[in-house]
Amino acid sequence: MLKYLVTRFSAEYTVLAGIVLFIIVTPNVDFFVFDQQRVFQVEIIFFNLGLTLINATFRGQVIAQFLNFSYRNRLFLLSIFILAISSAISAALPEYAFLESSLYCGLFFLSLTVAHLSFQKKALFQAVFFSALIISSFFYQLIFFAGYLASFIENMPLQWPEPFGGFINIRFFNQYHLWLFFLISAPVLIYPNLDRPLRISIKINAIGWAILLFVSGSRGALGAVFLVMLIAFFIFKRQSRAIIKLNLLFLGLGLTGSLLLFKLFPLLLQSDVVSGWRSVEDLTAADMPRLYLGKIALSYMMMHPWLGIGAMHYAYYPNLIAMHPHNSLLQWGAEMGLPSLIILIILVTSGLLAWIKGFASLDKNSADYFANQQLWIALFCCMAAGLIYSMVDGVIVMPVSQLLMVTIAGWMFGLYFQTELHSEAIAVISKTTSLLTLILTGIVLTTLTYTVMPTLVSRMFVLEGTAAMVPTGMRPRFWLQGEISKLETSE
Repeated sequence: MLKYLVTRFSAEYTVLAGIVLFIIVTPNVDFFVFDQQRVFQVEIIFFNLGLTLINATFRGQVIAQFLNFSYRNRLFLLSIFILAISSAISAALPEYAFLESSLYCGLFFLSLTVAHLSFQKKALFQAVFFSALIISSFFYQLIFFAGYLASFIENMPLQWPEPFGGFINIRFFNQYHLWLFFLISAPVLIYPNLDRPLRISIKINAIGWAILLFVSGSRGALGAVFLVMLIAFFIFKRQSRAIIKLNLLFLGLGLTGSLLLFKLFPLLLQSDVVSGWRSVEDLTAADMPRLYLGKIALSYMMMHPWLGIGAMHYAYYPNLIAMHPHNSLLQWGAEMGLPSLIILIILVTSGLLAWIKGFASLDKNSADYFANQQLWIALFCCMAAGLIYSMVDGVIVMPVSQLLMVTIAGWMFGLYFQTELHSEAIAVISKTTSLLTLILTGIVLTTLTYTVMPTLVSRMFVLEGTAAMVPTGMRPRFWLQGEISKLETSE
């Protein structure tokens, strides 16, 4: 019966519906704070892997997308997979290393499903995903500004990080915010025939989103935005002027709005509403801990250069600050080893270079040439900003950020793979390839199920609370309580 249903109805749309629901709901509903965000993410991965396992058509679509990678890149991806298995086997607690490694594999499978949607149903996928991002950001702002207004009406001083909510730590919000920043305003350029009220609404939403960027006080996120715009102008030259000018306008209005709301208005109204907010001195408080965490990661890389200490195992050897080094390269190198890190850097760099080359080959005679240009530039800025911010924060660690990252990556895969090679790839899928994919999917699904289930069930319906600060003793990694040794003793 299940096989009939997922065959009868387009299976990939059910996955897309889950992703859209995740993006809209998890940042805006208090129930989804951290562990519930992870549970929702894992459920989407389970469902996608299950469809790959039981639905031959769906599996063929996933294989076709994988075969569109160059032969060299397919070898690199398989090498990372083999190195991850070897690293997990040699880890102190293999089950936790296999847990995170299988999660990464599941996320990659998910990106291939998104790539298929982006390729086959470009217009539909684009409209649905843009809508999801805009709706998510709108509701987040609605809750934020409602809290701000209520504090004035009730004369109740805000305590940092109020009225930010939805995340157990304000920097997790910055990850979510940054993935959306260049995309929620892009429809203004991509869809020139939008109704005027809708265009105005999108612009107002983008201005509010820029206000939140300044109010959140993240120098890393703000620096990533400006650095990416400089890089985009250097690479895409005059073609990037429209999107850069638009976002600079929103940033300027966002800065003005943040100063009015959190500086001038409280001063004129003689209100103490923001008196308890974060001081300027606190903005530098995270610098030294990050250096300390980076040194720890470097020491692991030196002691275990080939296979690393094992996925998630930065959280096994305890320190007093965090369960990850707040740097994606150091984390991957320390946990997966230097060979895996080098391959990953080559893959990401070659992918961005291929994207730039693909941009140059866009059809200049197409009626949608300008819109396609702006979409490609917006996606480049989005991905580059996320990668830059991952140098100072746990972008590759947190569930909302991970899901947004692989969805946007899948979107980019699908656009890049829009060539005749795709149909040829489908034609050459052999029974052996399909069988190997079936076996690999089964291994990933079984491993993820076996390793996550002991800690998953107890977290599925537990309300963590709505505080936007990490509770005492809680240092997030896979779960809110991310320290592996404590997870071991609590099971």
